[in-house]
Amino acid sequence: MLLTDLDSAWHLAVQTNDPTFNPVNFKPDWWLVNGRAFPDTLKNHPLPGYDSYPHVKVGQKMLLRLINLGYQVVPWHIHGFMFEVIGKDSHPRLMHEHGFTQTIGSGETWDVLIELMDRRPQYAQYIFNGQDGYPSLMSQVQPAWWVDVPIQGFACPPNPTFWNYGQFPAQFFPQFFPMHNHDDYKVTNNGLYPGGQLTFFQVDGP
Repeated sequence: MLLTDLDSAWHLAVQTNDPTFNPVNFKPDWWLVNGRAFPDTLKNHPLPGYDSYPHVKVGQKMLLRLINLGYQVVPWHIHGFMFEVIGKDSHPRLMHEHGFTQTIGSGETWDVLIELMDRRPQYAQYIFNGQDGYPSLMSQVQPAWWVDVPIQGFACPPNPTFWNYGQFPAQFFPQFFPMHNHDDYKVTNNGLYPGGQLTFFQVDGP
């Protein structure tokens, strides 16, 4: 993951060979992952190895090398899983550090390893029952297209095959987890949200 920031004014000054721009006034308004801002971060990249939307399978491990090529600090935050830090600036770092957010200074490289455990129980809990004070996802969409058909204690849509989360025990794949810059104003494109340094990773069935 090549993480960069871009100041449109400076970019235009370089493009037009304008000598009046002072880099001291650097103020980025675009934040990029592998040269792209969300939602383009989800598209296939023309260069091999630079896709920023990984597809992995449950039970596998995913290694992310996070390289900050920009001028600002990046607190890179990953949803759904805790990572283990295994490298710093291309050197092993076997100190058993774990976390959800890794702060990456300008010019730094961090390697983090994520084990994709089975999250079906958590998906079922949030989708069908709700949790932590949040109503279930299914109860929120019920006014739009819902029919109560109890199946093993859960309700399901009229056509469970329409959504593979519908019938219990469901397949619950693919699953989607965001990862992004946790300075939330850096998840914008020239002031518009969502954008910037935001992407997802997809966990497919075993």
